Amino acid sequence: MSREKSSHKGEIVKIDRMPERARLLLRIEKALENPGEFYRFERVVFPVVEHSRAYGAFAKAGLFDERAPVVVRLWSGEEVLLRISGLLSILRGYEENKMNDFPHPLKFYMEEQVFFAPAHRKEDIVEHREWAISMIGDEGPVAEAEIIQIFWKAFEKLGLGERVGLHINAVGCALCRNGFRSSLASYLRNRALRLCKNCKRKTKSSNVKVLRCSDDECRRILEQAPQVLDFLCEICKKHLRGILEFLGESGIPYSLDHSLFLEGLWYDTIVFEFVYAAPSAESGVPTIHLLAEGGRMMRAGEAAYGKRLDVVGGSVFMDRVEQILVDKGKLGAGAKKIDVFFAHLSDAAKKKSLPLLEDLRQGGVSVEESLGKDSIRSQLKIAERVSAKIALILGQKEALDSTIIVREMESGIQETISQEKLIEFLKRKLKK
Repeated sequence: MSREKSSHKGEIVKIDRMPERARLLLRIEKALENPGEFYRFERVVFPVVEHSRAYGAFAKAGLFDERAPVVVRLWSGEEVLLRISGLLSILRGYEENKMNDFPHPLKFYMEEQVFFAPAHRKEDIVEHREWAISMIGDEGPVAEAEIIQIFWKAFEKLGLGERVGLHINAVGCALCRNGFRSSLASYLRNRALRLCKNCKRKTKSSNVKVLRCSDDECRRILEQAPQVLDFLCEICKKHLRGILEFLGESGIPYSLDHSLFLEGLWYDTIVFEFVYAAPSAESGVPTIHLLAEGGRMMRAGEAAYGKRLDVVGGSVFMDRVEQILVDKGKLGAGAKKIDVFFAHLSDAAKKKSLPLLEDLRQGGVSVEESLGKDSIRSQLKIAERVSAKIALILGQKEALDSTIIVREMESGIQETISQEKLIEFLKRKLKK
């Protein structure tokens, strides 16, 4: 399977979302928000600009080794950062707003733009929309399990479940991770000459990055390499086992991926990814798209709060999910359904239109209109184009005696009824 490559070239890639695409984005948001709010996660909003001093501790903890913040210098000379991750904004907000005084666990989510410079191309700026979710103050495996379940159910709701895979790994806590890394370093050191050029370079910064190499010779070498699961302490083993038991009971399929580390980011101890295998008609080899990532965030929590803080978080890459749905032909799937179209026949009727339309809105009846048109023929053509079932026609006579004409668009049958009974009449009519 091939993994997609980013195509950003030194500029922010912008996506204009006109109504059809905006509706698709809203569908994705609702698919995530509905299960999230069921599990009592609450929405938070933070500014896109962050003060650099608030992120100094994150930088010292090595959280920006893979994605560097985008720094903007203001006219005053002050340097500020553009939001790099909703999860880090939540942690910053937790500390600055003294949320530690509230009963825990605390559950938050947010959906905003984020910006970062990739470690290997720091002259570039990557911008994307992110749906981030975080649970603070729960040390048990249910925290990861809830977030994974929310992501999984959202992808199922969007019709992606059959091609979405969950990869999970335990990368070790501060007590046990060093034993594995030392063993891996020793193993690779004795085979360094056989590694590919990229892996030789990676071993100088973080040897676990070698585990994801696709080079055939490197894959053969890594078959006998130490595995992190063999070095876990009892606490980490129990935690991982607890998560997997939750997933098993929930019927969520997963793969234990010993090569997954998310090194240089804000995740540690437990990490996971959701990937989508897009079919390829040409090669037959699926292209793997990363949809979401997450894990426990112990280093990030300690950097934000100054002492131990149990944090689990995850992020969905909204642009990626949106594009996959577009490629699957789902762009128009969220189109607004029009059952009723309102038309007018005179200036007097037009002036009476807005109060009547407002009554329909408050009564729960969705109505399309084109009050800027005066020709009844052009208005009814619009009603046909949007596939309205019923047309409401308000003429001068109807405006004076508080009635309205109700026409069935398919049959052409129409009748005149009192405006007072219109909402009840329409609801009964549309149920048939």
